Amino acid sequence: MIIKAFIFALALLLMAAPASADPSPQIRHEQMIWTVVLVQSGGGSGSGTVIFSKQHDGEAHTYILTNHHVIKNSVHVTKMWCSGPPQCDEPAKIDVERRDSVRAQWFDYNELSRNIGTRSQKADIVAYSRLYDLALLRTRNKETPVEYVATLLPEDARIYLGDEIKCVGAGLGMPPFMTSGEVSFLDAEIKGEDGTYTTMSCQLIFGNSGGAAFRWSGSEFQLVGVPAKISATWATGPVTHMAWAISMETVRAFLREHDLGWVVGDPEIINEDEGDDNDEMDN
Repeated sequence: MIIKAFIFALALLLMAAPASADPSPQIRHEQMIWTVVLVQSGGGSGSGTVIFSKQHDGEAHTYILTNHHVIKNSVHVTKMWCSGPPQCDEPAKIDVERRDSVRAQWFDYNELSRNIGTRSQKADIVAYSRLYDLALLRTRNKETPVEYVATLLPEDARIYLGDEIKCVGAGLGMPPFMTSGEVSFLDAEIKGEDGTYTTMSCQLIFGNSGGAAFRWSGSEFQLVGVPAKISATWATGPVTHMAWAISMETVRAFLREHDLGWVVGDPEIINEDEGDDNDEMDN
Protein backbone atom coordinates (compact mmCIF):
# COMPACT_ATOMS: atom_id res chain seq x y z
CA MET A 1 0.00 0.00 0.00
CA ILE A 2 2.87 2.36 0.91
CA ILE A 3 4.62 1.52 -2.40
CA LYS A 4 1.47 2.28 -4.42
CA ALA A 5 1.07 5.61 -2.62
CA PHE A 6 4.72 6.48 -3.34
CA ILE A 7 4.35 5.64 -7.04
CA PHE A 8 1.16 7.71 -7.26
CA ALA A 9 2.86 10.72 -5.59
CA LEU A 10 5.86 10.39 -7.91
CA ALA A 11 3.55 10.35 -10.94
CA LEU A 12 1.85 13.53 -9.74
CA LEU A 13 5.24 15.23 -9.36
CA LEU A 14 6.26 14.27 -12.87
CA MET A 15 2.99 15.53 -14.29
CA ALA A 16 3.35 18.84 -12.47
CA ALA A 17 7.01 19.36 -13.45
CA PRO A 18 7.53 21.94 -16.20
CA ALA A 19 8.71 20.78 -19.59
CA SER A 20 12.42 21.10 -20.20
CA ALA A 21 13.39 24.65 -21.14
CA ASP A 22 16.29 23.32 -23.19
CA PRO A 23 15.13 22.66 -26.78
CA SER A 24 16.50 19.68 -28.65
CA PRO A 25 19.40 19.95 -31.13
CA GLN A 26 16.90 19.24 -33.93
CA ILE A 27 14.81 22.27 -32.95
CA ARG A 28 17.87 24.50 -32.60
CA HIS A 29 19.01 23.60 -36.10
CA GLU A 30 15.63 23.77 -37.81
CA GLN A 31 14.53 27.03 -36.21
CA MET A 32 17.85 28.88 -36.06
CA ILE A 33 20.93 27.57 -37.87
CA TRP A 34 19.17 26.33 -41.01
CA THR A 35 17.24 29.58 -41.47
CA VAL A 36 20.47 31.60 -41.79
CA VAL A 37 22.44 31.77 -45.05
CA LEU A 38 25.74 33.12 -46.30
CA VAL A 39 25.21 36.13 -48.58
CA GLN A 40 27.90 36.80 -51.19
CA SER A 41 27.88 40.26 -52.73
CA GLY A 42 30.40 42.32 -54.65
CA GLY A 43 33.44 40.29 -53.61
CA GLY A 44 32.48 40.24 -49.92
CA SER A 45 30.16 38.23 -47.74
CA GLY A 46 27.80 38.53 -44.83
CA SER A 47 24.76 36.75 -43.48
CA GLY A 48 21.03 36.72 -44.14
CA THR A 49 17.92 35.17 -42.62
CA VAL A 50 15.02 33.58 -44.48
CA ILE A 51 11.88 35.31 -43.18
CA PHE A 52 9.33 34.21 -45.81
CA SER A 53 9.05 31.29 -48.24
CA LYS A 54 5.60 30.40 -49.58
CA GLN A 55 3.52 30.26 -52.71
CA HIS A 56 2.23 33.74 -53.50
CA ASP A 57 0.42 34.95 -56.62
CA GLY A 58 1.02 31.63 -58.34
CA GLU A 59 4.76 31.29 -57.72
CA ALA A 60 7.20 30.67 -54.88
CA HIS A 61 8.48 33.73 -53.05
CA THR A 62 11.52 33.34 -50.78
CA TYR A 63 12.72 36.48 -49.01
CA ILE A 64 15.97 36.90 -47.12
CA LEU A 65 16.56 39.76 -44.68
CA THR A 66 20.08 41.19 -44.43
CA ASN A 67 21.94 44.45 -43.85
CA HIS A 68 22.33 47.18 -46.44
CA HIS A 69 26.08 47.28 -45.83
CA VAL A 70 26.28 43.57 -46.74
CA ILE A 71 24.93 44.18 -50.26
CA LYS A 72 25.86 47.82 -50.90
CA ASN A 73 28.67 46.89 -53.32
CA SER A 74 26.03 45.30 -55.57
CA VAL A 75 24.16 48.61 -55.96
CA HIS A 76 25.66 51.01 -58.48
CA VAL A 77 24.52 54.57 -59.17
CA THR A 78 25.90 56.49 -62.16
CA LYS A 79 25.20 59.92 -63.63
CA MET A 80 23.70 59.92 -67.11
CA TRP A 81 22.42 62.65 -69.39
CA CYS A 82 18.66 62.79 -69.84
CA SER A 83 17.42 64.74 -72.84
CA GLY A 84 13.92 65.30 -71.48
CA PRO A 85 10.49 63.67 -71.22
CA PRO A 86 9.40 60.99 -70.60
CA GLN A 87 12.53 60.01 -68.63
CA CYS A 88 12.83 63.42 -66.95
CA ASP A 89 11.00 66.74 -66.88
CA GLU A 90 13.79 68.69 -68.52
CA PRO A 91 17.31 68.04 -69.87
CA ALA A 92 19.64 67.26 -66.98
CA LYS A 93 22.03 64.74 -65.52
CA ILE A 94 20.13 62.10 -63.54
CA ASP A 95 21.07 59.23 -61.25
CA VAL A 96 20.62 55.80 -62.83
CA GLU A 97 20.73 52.78 -60.54
CA ARG A 98 21.78 49.24 -61.37
CA ARG A 99 21.48 46.34 -58.93
CA ASP A 100 23.64 43.26 -59.43
CA SER A 101 22.35 39.91 -58.28
CA VAL A 102 23.82 38.41 -55.12
CA ARG A 103 24.16 34.77 -54.07
CA ALA A 104 22.54 33.10 -51.07
CA GLN A 105 24.25 29.94 -49.88
CA TRP A 106 22.78 27.20 -47.69
CA PHE A 107 24.84 24.53 -45.93
CA ASP A 108 23.99 20.82 -45.79
CA TYR A 109 24.78 18.57 -42.84
CA ASN A 110 25.05 15.00 -41.65
CA GLU A 111 24.10 14.25 -38.04
CA LEU A 112 22.69 17.80 -37.79
CA SER A 113 26.11 19.40 -37.39
CA ARG A 114 28.67 17.89 -39.77
CA ASN A 115 28.86 20.08 -42.85
CA ILE A 116 28.99 18.07 -46.10
CA GLY A 117 28.56 20.75 -48.71
CA THR A 118 26.61 23.74 -49.91
CA ARG A 119 23.87 24.76 -52.32
CA SER A 120 23.19 28.26 -53.52
CA GLN A 121 20.75 30.43 -55.44
CA LYS A 122 20.95 33.79 -57.12
CA ALA A 123 18.91 36.46 -55.40
CA ASP A 124 17.80 39.95 -56.39
CA ILE A 125 17.83 43.04 -54.18
CA VAL A 126 14.15 43.88 -53.78
CA ALA A 127 14.52 46.81 -51.39
CA TYR A 128 17.19 48.50 -49.32
CA SER A 129 17.67 51.41 -46.97
CA ARG A 130 20.98 52.93 -45.95
CA LEU A 131 19.35 54.76 -43.03
CA TYR A 132 17.86 51.57 -41.62
CA ASP A 133 20.89 49.50 -42.73
CA LEU A 134 18.50 46.84 -44.00
CA ALA A 135 17.92 45.08 -47.30
CA LEU A 136 15.51 42.43 -48.56
CA LEU A 137 16.50 39.82 -51.13
CA ARG A 138 14.31 37.52 -53.19
CA THR A 139 15.74 34.28 -54.55
CA ARG A 140 15.21 33.52 -58.22
CA ASN A 141 13.72 30.08 -57.56
CA LYS A 142 10.06 30.73 -58.33
CA GLU A 143 9.01 27.08 -58.21
CA THR A 144 10.01 25.68 -54.82
CA PRO A 145 9.88 27.35 -51.37
CA VAL A 146 12.66 26.54 -48.93
CA GLU A 147 11.88 24.39 -45.91
CA TYR A 148 13.33 26.32 -42.98
CA VAL A 149 12.07 29.85 -42.27
CA ALA A 150 12.66 31.97 -39.17
CA THR A 151 9.68 32.76 -36.95
CA LEU A 152 9.43 36.48 -36.23
CA LEU A 153 8.79 37.92 -32.78
CA PRO A 154 5.07 38.81 -32.71
CA GLU A 155 4.45 42.53 -32.98
CA ASP A 156 2.74 42.69 -29.58
CA ALA A 157 5.49 40.70 -27.83
CA ARG A 158 8.24 42.33 -25.78
CA ILE A 159 11.83 41.54 -24.96
CA TYR A 160 13.48 42.42 -21.65
CA LEU A 161 16.90 43.10 -20.19
CA GLY A 162 18.52 39.81 -19.29
CA ASP A 163 16.62 37.72 -21.84
CA GLU A 164 18.85 34.94 -23.15
CA ILE A 165 19.76 35.38 -26.82
CA LYS A 166 21.31 33.19 -29.50
CA CYS A 167 23.06 35.06 -32.32
CA VAL A 168 23.54 33.15 -35.57
CA GLY A 169 25.64 34.21 -38.53
CA ALA A 170 28.10 33.06 -41.17
CA GLY A 171 31.07 34.79 -39.59
CA LEU A 172 34.19 35.01 -41.77
CA GLY A 173 32.30 33.17 -44.51
CA MET A 174 32.00 30.02 -42.38
CA PRO A 175 28.82 27.89 -42.08
CA PRO A 176 26.36 29.64 -39.73
CA PHE A 177 27.13 29.13 -36.05
CA MET A 178 25.69 30.30 -32.73
CA THR A 179 26.99 32.44 -29.92
CA SER A 180 25.08 33.09 -26.70
CA GLY A 181 24.41 36.20 -24.66
CA GLU A 182 21.77 38.36 -23.02
CA VAL A 183 19.85 41.50 -23.87
CA SER A 184 21.81 44.37 -22.35
CA PHE A 185 20.15 47.55 -23.66
CA LEU A 186 16.96 48.46 -25.53
CA ASP A 187 16.12 51.28 -27.96
CA ALA A 188 19.71 52.30 -28.63
CA GLU A 189 20.18 54.82 -31.43
CA ILE A 190 23.05 55.67 -33.76
CA LYS A 191 23.52 59.21 -35.02
CA GLY A 192 22.76 59.53 -38.72
CA GLU A 193 20.59 56.41 -38.86
CA ASP A 194 16.88 55.74 -38.50
CA GLY A 195 15.44 52.99 -36.36
CA THR A 196 16.55 51.49 -33.07
CA TYR A 197 18.99 48.82 -31.94
CA THR A 198 19.06 46.25 -29.18
CA THR A 199 22.48 45.63 -27.69
CA MET A 200 23.36 42.09 -26.68
CA SER A 201 26.30 40.33 -25.10
CA CYS A 202 26.54 37.53 -27.68
CA GLN A 203 29.83 37.68 -29.58
CA LEU A 204 29.93 38.73 -33.24
CA ILE A 205 32.75 38.74 -35.74
CA PHE A 206 33.04 40.08 -39.26
CA GLY A 207 30.54 38.33 -41.52
CA ASN A 208 27.84 37.96 -38.87
CA SER A 209 26.13 41.13 -40.12
CA GLY A 210 22.68 40.43 -41.53
CA GLY A 211 22.27 37.24 -39.51
CA ALA A 212 19.79 36.61 -36.73
CA ALA A 213 19.29 37.09 -33.01
CA PHE A 214 16.83 34.58 -31.53
CA ARG A 215 15.05 34.20 -28.21
CA TRP A 216 13.44 30.99 -26.98
CA SER A 217 9.77 31.71 -26.27
CA GLY A 218 9.14 28.47 -24.40
CA SER A 219 7.81 26.73 -27.50
CA GLU A 220 9.91 28.09 -30.40
CA PHE A 221 12.84 30.31 -31.28
CA GLN A 222 11.75 33.76 -32.46
CA LEU A 223 13.74 36.30 -34.45
CA VAL A 224 14.16 39.37 -32.23
CA GLY A 225 16.77 41.34 -34.16
CA VAL A 226 19.26 41.57 -37.02
CA PRO A 227 22.90 41.72 -35.82
CA ALA A 228 24.54 44.60 -37.65
CA LYS A 229 27.42 46.10 -35.68
CA ILE A 230 29.82 45.59 -32.81
CA SER A 231 31.07 48.16 -30.35
CA ALA A 232 34.61 49.52 -30.56
CA THR A 233 36.88 51.89 -28.65
CA TRP A 234 39.93 53.80 -29.83
CA ALA A 235 42.04 52.03 -27.20
CA THR A 236 40.96 48.41 -27.58
CA GLY A 237 39.47 48.22 -31.06
CA PRO A 238 36.46 45.93 -31.63
CA VAL A 239 34.49 44.81 -28.56
CA THR A 240 32.98 41.66 -30.00
CA HIS A 241 30.79 40.81 -27.00
CA MET A 242 28.82 44.06 -27.34
CA ALA A 243 26.64 43.36 -30.36
CA TRP A 244 24.13 45.77 -31.91
CA ALA A 245 21.05 44.19 -33.47
CA ILE A 246 18.44 46.11 -35.45
CA SER A 247 15.10 45.86 -33.64
CA MET A 248 12.08 44.11 -35.11
CA GLU A 249 10.14 47.38 -34.88
CA THR A 250 12.68 48.82 -37.31
CA VAL A 251 12.48 45.75 -39.57
CA ARG A 252 8.70 46.12 -39.81
CA ALA A 253 8.97 49.87 -40.48
CA PHE A 254 11.45 49.21 -43.30
CA LEU A 255 9.26 46.58 -44.94
CA ARG A 256 6.11 48.69 -44.64
CA GLU A 257 7.79 51.72 -46.18
CA HIS A 258 8.54 49.57 -49.23
CA ASP A 259 4.99 48.13 -49.38
CA LEU A 260 6.34 44.75 -48.25
CA GLY A 261 4.57 44.51 -44.91
CA TRP A 262 2.65 41.50 -46.21
CA VAL A 263 5.89 39.52 -45.86
CA VAL A 264 5.47 39.85 -42.08
CA GLY A 265 1.71 39.32 -42.06
CA ASP A 266 0.22 42.70 -42.96
CA PRO A 267 -2.63 42.87 -45.51
CA GLU A 268 -1.17 43.23 -48.97
CA ILE A 269 -1.20 46.72 -50.49
CA ILE A 270 -2.35 46.82 -54.11
CA ASN A 271 -0.48 49.50 -56.04
CA GLU A 272 -2.81 51.04 -58.60
CA ASP A 273 0.19 52.39 -60.53
CA GLU A 274 1.92 49.02 -60.61
CA GLY A 275 2.03 49.04 -64.37
CA ASP A 276 3.78 52.43 -64.59
CA ASP A 277 7.54 52.75 -64.86
CA ASN A 278 9.08 54.04 -61.65
CA ASP A 279 12.77 54.70 -61.45
CA GLU A 280 12.69 56.31 -58.02
CA MET A 281 15.53 55.07 -55.88
CA ASP A 282 15.08 53.49 -52.45
CA ASN A 283 16.44 55.26 -49.42
